[in-house]
Amino acid sequence: MVYKCKMCGGNVELSEDRTFGVCLFCGSAMTFPKLDDEQRANMFNRGNQFRRIGDFDSAVAVYEQLIMEDNTDAEAHWCCAISRFGIEYVEDPETYDWVPTCHRLSFDPFTKDVDYLAALEYSEGVTRKQYMKDAAKIREVQKGILKTSQNEDPFDVFICYKETADDGARTEDSVLAQEVYNELTDKGYRVFFSRITLQDKVGTQFEPYIFAALNSAKVMVVIGTKTEYMNAVWVKNEWSRYLAMIRKDHDKVLMPCYKNMSPYDMPEALAALQAYDMDKTGFIKDLVRGVSRIVDSGSLSAKGVAYHASTVGPLLKRARIFIEDGDLTKADEFCEVVLNLDPENARAYLYKAMVKARAGSEDELISQGWKLKYDPNIIKALRYAKDDDKTEIEEIVKKARSFDNEKMYAKACEEAGATQDLRKLCEAYLLFEEMKGYKDSDDRREKLKSECLDQQFDLVYSRMEAAGHYSEMKPLVPACKVLIPIYPALRKCMDKFKAMCATLEGSMEAIVQNESQYRSSKEVYEAMKYECPVLFDSEQHKGFVKELDILVYVEKLYGNTKDSTIKLIKDYLAGKPIK
Repeated sequence: MVYKCKMCGGNVELSEDRTFGVCLFCGSAMTFPKLDDEQRANMFNRGNQFRRIGDFDSAVAVYEQLIMEDNTDAEAHWCCAISRFGIEYVEDPETYDWVPTCHRLSFDPFTKDVDYLAALEYSEGVTRKQYMKDAAKIREVQKGILKTSQNEDPFDVFICYKETADDGARTEDSVLAQEVYNELTDKGYRVFFSRITLQDKVGTQFEPYIFAALNSAKVMVVIGTKTEYMNAVWVKNEWSRYLAMIRKDHDKVLMPCYKNMSPYDMPEALAALQAYDMDKTGFIKDLVRGVSRIVDSGSLSAKGVAYHASTVGPLLKRARIFIEDGDLTKADEFCEVVLNLDPENARAYLYKAMVKARAGSEDELISQGWKLKYDPNIIKALRYAKDDDKTEIEEIVKKARSFDNEKMYAKACEEAGATQDLRKLCEAYLLFEEMKGYKDSDDRREKLKSECLDQQFDLVYSRMEAAGHYSEMKPLVPACKVLIPIYPALRKCMDKFKAMCATLEGSMEAIVQNESQYRSSKEVYEAMKYECPVLFDSEQHKGFVKELDILVYVEKLYGNTKDSTIKLIKDYLAGKPIK
């Protein structure tokens, strides 16, 4: 499997544990998923390619699919986060380092993003440190762009269009957009039109001004003469971001304008909105009148909204038909269109849950069992549902919960009998807890805890607390990990163990600084085994340890190799690859 660089797209040479790599072309160090599945690796490369060409929505969709398959994949969460914020890496012409730039600015800090936090939760060691290091750089870029954007005066209208065709020629869309720009500016409105507004800006500085304009504009006008122009990466990047803003600010309005095409040929998210036909006589006057009604009123009345509630019903019906026909991709697209119009539509979230579960009916959805209540779409559906819809969704969740209770109960009873297997005992406890109130689950859970698990917890906790060295703690870690969901107090013990592992670099540096205390490679080796035992237990450091072994062996045959051993440690601390 070939892994592609997240910075430049070149091939990457992976570390032995396959979670870290260095690009053979640009030299950038980066994290990678731990994969043995070629199809999943190809999906990562595909998402990375989408992100690097600026198609951030497609990249997010790929990574969300990977997360759906494995929610503990830290790299999938990280890639989802940087795609959501439109992170692209560009080469600094002075330092030749690859640095992040942001094409989808948000007031929400990158370091608070849910997927970034999940990446930290499911990673450790050098991978976790790299995520934190990269996130700090992205946050600084974000702050800089926000600072610039906040100095900009607000806009009334944002015109979204495609400037140039594939051959570099100016598009008809650009000409039409300029006509709209001229008409609106003549009426006294402040209009963002990239051909003019950005003409004196450096390319890497576009995002602060685009973000400021998107955030302040009350109206977006999307101009399109071809479907592919409206779906062009940077055009879609603008109107999809604006639609996301409409979900939070209902006073914003998006007005699609089309020519030489049917309104149904527009992207579905735009086709659902009230649109203007540019072929019609008097189009510009109608558009200006619509813009005036929204901008001059200060807030939207029911008539000023660019879409109608009556649109939602037919769209939901079509989504339902697609679900019943098995066309889940189409169904999900229609659900997204509904949510663009009505972000709190409970039935749209219910249908998205059915799409995710590949369920053609409510009965098939119920067969998902108890885990259905944790589905984020079901959680939102319950939050926003009212009256009959709420009753229906609550009944679906209740039936799903009881659907596989008996199967879970049988499994829990079986695992509770494995008295010598701590993992199975913990699983049994958690299953009984999940089935609260079912048969005698509560009694069995408490009996299991008092007769077996409490003693195991006391033993592990006391030994972890008393341990003063890595070698004393490491054998207790597996038991600690399986007990933590039941006894959160053990998290303190795991933090102690992780802190002990984190001292690795410090211990190695101390050995280098005190090299005069050691007379031979063998003495250095023995000191490292005592001070840095994690080195000898980790696959990540396997190549380094092998080189140490060789130097000790050579010393037996040909004489002292201490200087070579110290140099090896220095090189390893400096990040130089082991050959």
